[in-house]
Amino acid sequence: PVDFASLHHASLAKSELKPLCMPTIPPEGEQYDVKVTCAVSPSNFIIQPYGEMEKLQKLMADMDTYYNFEGNLKEVRTEHMVEGEYFAGRHSDSYWYRVRITKCIDAGSAAVRLVDYGDLSMLSLGDMQPLAKQFRELPLQAVNAKLANIKPVEVDWRPEDTVWFSNRVADQEFVSIIKKVSPSIGDDFECMIELLLIDTSHPLNDQYVDQELVEDKRALPLQASDRGSE
Repeated sequence: PVDFASLHHASLAKSELKPLCMPTIPPEGEQYDVKVTCAVSPSNFIIQPYGEMEKLQKLMADMDTYYNFEGNLKEVRTEHMVEGEYFAGRHSDSYWYRVRITKCIDAGSAAVRLVDYGDLSMLSLGDMQPLAKQFRELPLQAVNAKLANIKPVEVDWRPEDTVWFSNRVADQEFVSIIKKVSPSIGDDFECMIELLLIDTSHPLNDQYVDQELVEDKRALPLQASDRGSE
């Protein structure tokens, strides 16, 4: 059983339990097989490493089995809720996910990030459990990404272009080429990956999503001077 009294004191700095680590990102210029889980815009979408899919599916199944057994459940109180800590959270679809608290809203609820899928959600105290040691081995699977080599036609992405992009890439698998890895700024992701998304499902030719956006006049190509100033 988790000793919550000692766990809480330790969690004010860092939990005694192993924090989740980042997945291994290939070096710049290397290939990276990914699945896009959700897409806000070409400058903000979430990828998972495709090679870890089976491990993630097993983790999800094991978590469901573990947390749906009443004997494994622990009492979680308000003082256990610390921003940045990892928990198991029961989402509205009734499945258990690994989550990180991004903000404590009040005594009974918190905003959380599903660290393997990228979604933000609100969970109540009753839908959260300590994340057991055996569920901390797999690196977190959701990685923040943006398309390299392009910029919006206007100051920001037009709504119709974000809808097109989401329909084009969400829940799809791609070969990607890593162009740049930067520390993430202003959110709770560890890093931001700039990459190319290549659709290899067509029999005759590979399709580059950034080129499709430019050809459809939904994006402009970045000039060398633009890339140097980023």
